[in-house]
Amino acid sequence: MTASDAAASDNFGYHVSISEDYALVGAYYDDDNGSNSGSAYLFHRNGTSWSEIQKYTAYDGLASDYLGMAVSMDNDVAVIGGSQEDTMASNAGAAYIYPIAHKARISVINEQMITHETSANPIPITILNEPAGNFTLTASSSNQSLVPDSSIDIAA
Repeated sequence: MTASDAAASDNFGYHVSISEDYALVGAYYDDDNGSNSGSAYLFHRNGTSWSEIQKYTAYDGLASDYLGMAVSMDNDVAVIGGSQEDTMASNAGAAYIYPIAHKARISVINEQMITHETSANPIPITILNEPAGNFTLTASSSNQSLVPDSSIDIAA
């Protein structure tokens, strides 16, 4: 597998997650939104060949966010970490949640970004990586615009 827009020093493939016939590959030094803003690529396997079907970049991406520093996926959700994202504080980091293209989607989840809130209403985030490929992400908050109905619970 290689990125369709590969460039020197993108660090493509340093972090990889595979679920069924899909692979999510981080490239945290990619420069689409500024130097080292980062990205991740979704590939689909058909037989023995892999094809790139989606490139993810942060909608608010900036230089040195390092999106793709961590990647994980299961079923129809991809979670991509930007370890140096600055929305809440300098280099505080963020996790971006994307529906996986060409698969059934969870209707409640669109593109979302989760950051650690420094306000009086923090979002506790729990990520469990259980045996047999199960992945669970749970977040809850009184912030209804980020977390409709007060919670998100995604489980495979």
